[in-house]
Amino acid sequence: MFCSVKNIIFPDSLNVPFVKISSSPVLEILQNLIHLDKSRSTPVYLQLAEQLGAAIQNLLLKPGVVLPGTRQLSDSLSLHRKTIVAAYEELSAQGLVTMVANRGTYVNRDIVRHFNDSNIPEESSVLSENVPYSLPNNRILELGKSKDVPWILDDGKMDTRLFYSHKWDIGSHLLNKESLSHTFLKHQLELYLKDVHSLSVKKDQILVTQNRAMNIAIVTQALLRSGDIVVTGAPGNYRLHMAIQQVGAQLSSIPVESDGLDLVALEEFCQKNKIRMVCVNPQNHYPNTVVTSYGKRLELLRLAHQYGFILLEDETDSAIDFQKRKMPSLVELDSLGTVVHLFSFEQIMESSWNVGFILAPSVVLKEMEKYTSYLGVDSPTFSDKIMANVLQSGNLQRTAKKMTKTYLQRRNIFCQLVSSNWGNNAQYEVPKSGLGLWINFEWDFNLAAFAKKCAAKGLVIPSHLLYQSKKWNGMRMGYGKWEEEEMAKIVDIGKQCF
Repeated sequence: MFCSVKNIIFPDSLNVPFVKISSSPVLEILQNLIHLDKSRSTPVYLQLAEQLGAAIQNLLLKPGVVLPGTRQLSDSLSLHRKTIVAAYEELSAQGLVTMVANRGTYVNRDIVRHFNDSNIPEESSVLSENVPYSLPNNRILELGKSKDVPWILDDGKMDTRLFYSHKWDIGSHLLNKESLSHTFLKHQLELYLKDVHSLSVKKDQILVTQNRAMNIAIVTQALLRSGDIVVTGAPGNYRLHMAIQQVGAQLSSIPVESDGLDLVALEEFCQKNKIRMVCVNPQNHYPNTVVTSYGKRLELLRLAHQYGFILLEDETDSAIDFQKRKMPSLVELDSLGTVVHLFSFEQIMESSWNVGFILAPSVVLKEMEKYTSYLGVDSPTFSDKIMANVLQSGNLQRTAKKMTKTYLQRRNIFCQLVSSNWGNNAQYEVPKSGLGLWINFEWDFNLAAFAKKCAAKGLVIPSHLLYQSKKWNGMRMGYGKWEEEEMAKIVDIGKQCF
């Protein structure tokens, strides 16, 4: 059976009779419970809603109770009637009360069902540690026994301490109406690209993302299908390789020479296979930091046009660049729309503030936008608004120059430490950009054994930094996040383990 009040239907199986209480007892309860502070930043109506909600949840206001009328409560609390209405509407939106025209506002009976359900245990449960299914063991991403160890190497991350040591003017314009849209950020990126890279782009040729990983995920999901052939340089980027394989594409590698990808080998491969995509890092090849020559950049564009493949260019590792005159990127040289360009500010901005973007013809980005919507990043985030404002003020550009100067000093110190402590055991080329150093070892040097010895002394070298095969024997070491004393300690541990 159900008892009905106008349009409200309550199941009487809950054993809670409909209560029509005079307003005085309820007002007395509320007068003792409600304490509002108009000096707080929280609006008064929300303070009132929070305190009424707490009273309902704690059953101080019983299910079925009729709350005081808005005029009556406004007089009692010396508040405007609209404040009471707003508080009741907030409670209604939370499902705690029901507002009925000409009848009043009632505490919902469903609250009782939650508190009085006999199936809910009185004691809290304990999350089980049993796992009744198998787990894949990804050894590439394994950090080793990294718990409580003082040193864990990376492939070239920024120093967040350095980031927070700079002053970031973000507050004054953050809530401007124009800054609350991707359009405003895209406009600032347009100006940035024109100023820094001499590249003119339109807003619909920019897709805003959150970081490099999202860039790679969106591109591989949107542009690749199972069975597509994708070419990367060898040695290559493990993150990119994993993303390519996850969509079922076929991965093929072409050797990287001292001036970039072996284009003779690439063309021979193109003549025998239908290639969908070629992935390159012309400014700073991952992991060995090789810079592609200008001539090879032009030849890459010619091959892409001739054989009809996509050129995926990732410049994230060259956000910090030490060259006085930087060579133009592929997207700057491309006039035929073959290049999809990826970038992220993660070498400059701390991860929670970071923004990435993809440059491509508008028709390509329209397809990618389907995936940003799926991933829930189709509307501006807080970091987007911050980025738009630091670009507009020039704060990012100025800070990037200061950081580049500091990282240049760290690069030189790190290279000097490696040379003086590791000697002929380690050979390297001084990187022209980025925050990582590629070190070559003798062919008979066992990298896995070296990493194991280092781990025993408190220095963890993750597996994905080690490249040992018949073709190369090297390791990528990030130096960006270490200060001089920390670098010296890391290099000394390595010296002890040779």
